[in-house]
Amino acid sequence: MPNEVPVVTLIHAEPIGAHPGRERIVALLDNGDVAVATRAIGEEKAEAELSFNLGEAHRLSELALGGNSTALTMPGLSRILCASVIALSRAAFQAGLLETRDDDPDTEQTTHGL
Repeated sequence: MPNEVPVVTLIHAEPIGAHPGRERIVALLDNGDVAVATRAIGEEKAEAELSFNLGEAHRLSELALGGNSTALTMPGLSRILCASVIALSRAAFQAGLLETRDDDPDTEQTTHGL
C-alpha cells in the first residue's frame, strides 16, 4: 500500500539543548533500519533527519577508525555513530548481555555495563 505508515519503535529521546522544547529521537523502523529524527517534546510526529542500517554504520566506523577522510567528513556521521551505540547497547541490554549500573549516584541516569 503506497500510503502505509511505517511502524517505528522508539529507542531513545534526548532533549536538544540548543532548541528548547525539541528532542532528537532514535527509532527502529519496521525494515530493521535505525532512524534519527527531531520532534517537539510530547509530540508523536517527527521530522526525519536520516536513516541507516547497522551494516552501513559498521562499515563507516571501520573507515573512520582507519582515518578515511571521506568517512570522517560525511554529513551525519556523528549522529549515525551515536544512534548506533544507543541501538546496539539497548539491544544488548534487552538480550541480557549488559546490566543496569548506577555509576554516578548524583545523577538520575543509569548506564548499561558488562
